[in-house]
Amino acid sequence: MCHLHLPPKVRVFLWKWESNILPTGVNLSKRIREACDECPFCGLRETQEHILRDCDWAGRIWRPSSLGTLFSEGEEKSSEEWLCDLIDKVSDDELCSMVMALWFLWKERNNKLFNNSKLEESEVIARAEAYLKEFRSGVKSASPARATRQEARWEKLKKDHLKANVDATKMKEGGTGLGLVVRDDEGRLILAAVRRTRVDWEPEMAEAQAVLWDLDLLHIHASQPTLIESDCQSLIQKLDRRGYIETELGVIVKEIKGRCSERGDVRWRFWGRGGNAVAHEMVRANCRWEETEISVGRPPICILNILEKDCNNTLSV
Repeated sequence: MCHLHLPPKVRVFLWKWESNILPTGVNLSKRIREACDECPFCGLRETQEHILRDCDWAGRIWRPSSLGTLFSEGEEKSSEEWLCDLIDKVSDDELCSMVMALWFLWKERNNKLFNNSKLEESEVIARAEAYLKEFRSGVKSASPARATRQEARWEKLKKDHLKANVDATKMKEGGTGLGLVVRDDEGRLILAAVRRTRVDWEPEMAEAQAVLWDLDLLHIHASQPTLIESDCQSLIQKLDRRGYIETELGVIVKEIKGRCSERGDVRWRFWGRGGNAVAHEMVRANCRWEETEISVGRPPICILNILEKDCNNTLSV
């Protein structure tokens, strides 16, 4: 299976699916006594086969699609048996499409379980196909390009303008951390925030979620013109690009651009890690899972030194 042209994260999913070790309700209940083994959509026992194929929710997604026959032929078979049949019957391209669809089903399961939200059922397969197409075209990299200009420093803006530095990172324990710091034209803190979620976003998606969260907080706490800085170059390139790619990330990018356009005084740019150090440090701040910590006006201790350093070693516009 290692010859399949799939993103690394999807390869990991495929291996877990083939080995029957996806953290479904049933698999978790074998290791954790208190774990719930119920499907988040229908309440039946959540095996791999159930959540990805046999659940009525899954069926409403795959039956109308071009992959419907491949799914129906797998009914009443274990994951391993089903995969062996697919390898024997279909081309590598079809198998990649199938695995990508399964991965998107699994992502939607997690979205429902952890965020109590989900895509329209008619969109899931379409987005899986678009994501695979984008990956094959080379538009999407396995991990976003990051700053190489370590000499970049924090830069002051025009009077009465704000600077919002955002960052996101994968946590060692799993899940994702989001951090952001908003300052005025003199470098004074307007707000700093950190959030930890068990959702395991890819790097670009995590950075996009940080930008979206920043827009939420700006709407509440600030009304001045704002420049959002990120050291995720590939995300900024997508924000700069015209048009819309119908993928999960594309939807978030479209929402960011739309909300910035509505407000009219928010723009974005790529800025190297050296100028984004304060957000990078903020994302590492202690915060409980699925909680948010916001500090308005008073700098958290963890970033005091960086704030002072930025003010003493700054670039002027």
